[in-house]
Amino acid sequence: TNAICIVHGFDHVGSQLEYAIVNRVNRLCGFLQSGIWILKYLKNSHVDIFAVFESFFWYYLILAVEIEAVAYETIEPDSNQMVFKGISLNRSRLMNRMVGKMEKIKDWLRLQLTPGWGRVQIRKACQYFSDASAIFAAPYSEVEGLFGVQLAQSLRHKPPNFDQIKETVSIWIAEQKEGIPRAIYGWNDEEYPKSLLDAPDPPVLLYCTGQVPVRWPCTVGIVGSRNPTAQGLENAFQFARQISQCGYSIVSGMALGIDAAAHQGALSSGQPCLPTVAVIGSGPDVAYPARHSKLMQEISKPGLVLSEYPPGTPPAPYHFPARNRIIASLSQAILVVEAGARSGSLITASIALELGREVMAIPGSIHSVQSKGCHVLIQQGAKLIDSVDAILQDLPKPGVSGLVLKNKLSTQVKSNPEAQQLKILEAIGHEPSNSDQIQARLKCSVEWLQSELFKMELEGLIVSAPGGQWQRRHYY
Repeated sequence: TNAICIVHGFDHVGSQLEYAIVNRVNRLCGFLQSGIWILKYLKNSHVDIFAVFESFFWYYLILAVEIEAVAYETIEPDSNQMVFKGISLNRSRLMNRMVGKMEKIKDWLRLQLTPGWGRVQIRKACQYFSDASAIFAAPYSEVEGLFGVQLAQSLRHKPPNFDQIKETVSIWIAEQKEGIPRAIYGWNDEEYPKSLLDAPDPPVLLYCTGQVPVRWPCTVGIVGSRNPTAQGLENAFQFARQISQCGYSIVSGMALGIDAAAHQGALSSGQPCLPTVAVIGSGPDVAYPARHSKLMQEISKPGLVLSEYPPGTPPAPYHFPARNRIIASLSQAILVVEAGARSGSLITASIALELGREVMAIPGSIHSVQSKGCHVLIQQGAKLIDSVDAILQDLPKPGVSGLVLKNKLSTQVKSNPEAQQLKILEAIGHEPSNSDQIQARLKCSVEWLQSELFKMELEGLIVSAPGGQWQRRHYY
C-alpha cells in the first residue's frame, strides 16, 4: 500500500505521460491494490505470492514512464503480457530488469548493515565467496571457521533497521527527478569503478546520481581548505576548468571552499561527458552543506554524485575521512590547492600516496596559514605545481577526443592589460595588498587609484580580498 500511495503522489508523472495514460495508471493501481489486500488477508495464501506483488510494485514504480497505453479490454493471464484494462506491462522485461537486481542489492545492503561486518571483513569474505548472496548461502560451519562464531551468528539475524532502509532505498531509486538517472552498484557490477578496489576497504555499495560512465576516464582530484583565500578559490576554479577542457574529469568532495570552486570550474569547461564527480559524506539525497543542494543538482546532470551511504543518511564527522579515501582511489593524481597544517585535505593526500597516486600541491605565500599544509607536502616530496602543464606532464592521455587547447582563459578576462594597469598589478605584487600600500608604491592620488582598481576588478584583472585588500589573478 505504501507503493500505491507513492505512485498516486507522483505529481511530475503528468509531465512525462499523456493525461489519459496517467488515468489508466491510477486505475491499474486501484486494481492491484485490491489484489494485494485480498492476498494479504487470505489465510491460505503463501507469503511468497505477496512478495512477488511487492516486487512487482517496485518494478512498476521505476518503469512507470515506459508504460504503453493499449486498449485492451480483457485480462490474458496465460500470455507473455500482463494485460489490464487500458495498460500493458511486459512481464518478462519487468521481472528480468528489476527483481534480480533488487535481490542482489538487498543481499549487499543486509551484509553492510549486519553488526560486526565492516568493509574490511566484507572484502575478506569476498575473497572466499563470489558475492553477498554466496556469503548468506554458505554453511554456518564454513563461515564460522573463516570468521569466528560472533560474525557467523550475526548473519543468522536480519539487522533491526534493514526493512526500513531497504524501503528507503527502493523509494530513492524510483523517484528519479528531471530524468537524472539513479543506480546502485556493488563490487561485482561492471559499472563499479575498478580503481576503488585498490583501497583495502572499498565501498560495499555505491549510490550513484547522474551519468555513470561505461568506461571511467582519467580523473584528477582537486581538494583544499574550506576557508580559502580569494586566490585559492581562483586557482581551484581555473585549474579545474582547464584540466576538464583537456578531457580529464575532476573529482572532489563538494565541501565549501576549494571543493565547490573545483566543481564549478569543471562545469564551466563545456566538457559534455562527466566533467566532474562529487563524492559526498552523506546519503545520495542529502546535500551537505545544505547551500550546495543546487550545485549537487548541477553536477548530476552532466557529471556524477557518489555516496557509499544509503539515502537519508545525515552527514557525520567520521564520514568525511572515509569519503576522502574514495576521492583518492578514484583519482590518478591529487592536487591540493590550499590547505592548513591540520586540513582534512592532507588525509586525502596521505591516502593517495599509500595507493601510489601522484600528489601535487600549489605553493602560496609564506605568511598564509592556508598554505602551510601545501608547503609541508612539497617538503615531503609532493610535486610543486605552478601551471596546468605541470599537472598534465604526469598524467596519461585522456580517453576523450577533441581536446581543447590548454590554458584557455575565460572570455570574461581581459587578455592585454593597459600600461597603467600593468603598473598597478606590479604594485599589488603576488600577495594581497591594501589601497594604502598600493598608493604608496605608485605615489598617485587616492581618487585615481580607487577608480582604476574598480575598473580592473570589473575587467577581471584583480579581485577584492577580505580586509579591504586587493589581489591579482594568478595568470597576471
